[in-house]
Amino acid sequence: LIAVIPFLQRCDTFTKSALSNKNQQNGSASDSPPQSQSLPETDFGSPERVLKLLDTQVQEIPGLLENIYNKMKVYLTNEQTHSILFQPIKRNTFAGLTKLQSTISLHYDSREEVTQMYEILGNVRSKVSEIGTKK
Repeated sequence: LIAVIPFLQRCDTFTKSALSNKNQQNGSASDSPPQSQSLPETDFGSPERVLKLLDTQVQEIPGLLENIYNKMKVYLTNEQTHSILFQPIKRNTFAGLTKLQSTISLHYDSREEVTQMYEILGNVRSKVSEIGTKK
């Protein structure tokens, strides 16, 4: 999720800026023009860039987590310990994926690429949920 964090931070900054501009316009008779650019229209937030981020970075997350889990198994022999220590990692990963999905839902729902974005996130979620479970 490290690669996703800068994108989410930019989205948060963009959203806060848009809300701030909206509040300023509602609260005062300002001459500043309304923010005309939506997140998907920005360079970093274009649907193509988001799909590329999902394709290249987000799909690597299950493999990275699998490596972490396998290294834990080498150094820690008790399976309960693996589970206990790995749960916060999984929980944080799911929180990041949920935030990413919320951002997509908020800003991209009317876009045709959103189905592909949701499919990628769904696949990543299911792969992550399988890590550390007995097979």
